[in-house]
Amino acid sequence: MRTVFANFLIALAVTAGAVAISGKTPAELSVYPDAESSIALSEGSAAGVRLHHARRIFHPLAAAAVRALTGASTIDAFVMLGVFTLFGFVFLLLAALAPEGGRGFDRFAAACVFLPFPIVLYELSFLQLPMFMFLLAAYLHAARRENWAVLAMLLFCLILTREDGMLVGIFSVLALWRRAIRAPAVLLIGATAAAQGVVWWVSRGAENLHASSYLLFSAARLPVFYLRNFFGIEHWVDTYRALPMYTHAPIALWPVPSMFWSLSSVREFGIYVWNPVNIFQTLALIFGTFGILPLMLLSLWRKRSTLSLQSAGHWSYLALGLFGLAAFLLAPGSGPPNIRYYLGAWPLFFWVLRYFGDEAAPKLLRSRPVLLAAHFAASWMLFMIFR
Repeated sequence: MRTVFANFLIALAVTAGAVAISGKTPAELSVYPDAESSIALSEGSAAGVRLHHARRIFHPLAAAAVRALTGASTIDAFVMLGVFTLFGFVFLLLAALAPEGGRGFDRFAAACVFLPFPIVLYELSFLQLPMFMFLLAAYLHAARRENWAVLAMLLFCLILTREDGMLVGIFSVLALWRRAIRAPAVLLIGATAAAQGVVWWVSRGAENLHASSYLLFSAARLPVFYLRNFFGIEHWVDTYRALPMYTHAPIALWPVPSMFWSLSSVREFGIYVWNPVNIFQTLALIFGTFGILPLMLLSLWRKRSTLSLQSAGHWSYLALGLFGLAAFLLAPGSGPPNIRYYLGAWPLFFWVLRYFGDEAAPKLLRSRPVLLAAHFAASWMLFMIFR
C-alpha cells in the first residue's frame, strides 16, 4: 500500500506540474491541428472528418461520455479526459516498473517520468495519443497479471483509439503463440477482428485528402516522409493546394500518369528546394525525446551478449518491446518532424529499464547523478527548442 500511495503522489505531482508548466487554457488546446476532427466526432458529426481520423472513435466517444456525465462543454470534457489519462498513464507506468528483484532500479525509471513529455501529453488532450498511452500502460499492467478478459477489452479499445493498436495485437499474439499460450492468443485475435470490423463500419464513406484508399494512403506516407525527414526532400501534390502550409511553389512538377488516376485525386506531384532543417529536427527528436534512454538501450545491448527480445522473461516484455521498436522505427515516416509521433515508442525504453534494471542497477546507480543530469539536459533542451 505504501508503494501504491507513493505512485499516486508521484503521478499527481507529474500531472499537476505538466498542467502548470504548460499554462495553456482549454480554448488554446482546442486549436491544435486535427483537434477539430476529434471535437466533431465527439459531437456526433463526421462531416469533413478525414478517413484516418474517422477510424479513431474511442477517444471522442469517451469525451462525449465525460460531457454527458459532468455537463461540461465539449472542450472542457476533452481537457478533463486528457488530465485523467495523463495521471493514469504515469500511475500505471510506475506500477508496471515496480521491481521484482527488489534492488531499487525503478527509482531511476520513475525519474524518467519527469521528462517533459507529460507536458506534451497534456497539450495533446484533443488528440488520441494520451488516451492511447494510458490504455497501453493499462494493457501492460493487465498482461503482467494475465487477466485475459481485461486484456482483450483493452486491445479492442486500443484499436478503436489508434491504428497502432493493430501492432499491439499482432505482437501480442506472436509472443503468446511463441510461448505456446494458445487460448489467450485466440481470444486476442477475436478482439482484434471485432475491433477492425467496428473500425471498418464507422469509417465507411470517409475519405482522406487525396481520395485514395486507406491502405494506399498509409503505405505512401512512409517513403514520402522518410525522404523528407532523413534527406530533406519535401514532396508536394496538387491536393495540398487547400492547405495553408503548402502555399509556396515547388521547384519541379511532374504529371501523374493517367493509368494511376483511379487510385487517387492526385494529378501532379513535385518537390521543394532541399531543406536540411528537417534532418536536424528529426535527429533531435530521435535522440532527445527520451533523453539518454536510447543510448542506455544501445549500451546494454552491446554489453550483454544474451540480450534479446526473444529471451524476455514474460511474454508481455517481448510483445511491447517489439511494439515500441516498431513505433520508434515508423515514427520518422509518420509525418513532418513532431514529438507526438515518437512518444508512442515509450514501451521500448521503459521495457529495457524494467527488464534489465535489476542486473544493471548496481553499476548504473553509482553514476546516477551524471546520468540524470545528462538525461534531463537532453530531453528538456529538445523540448525548449521545439516550443
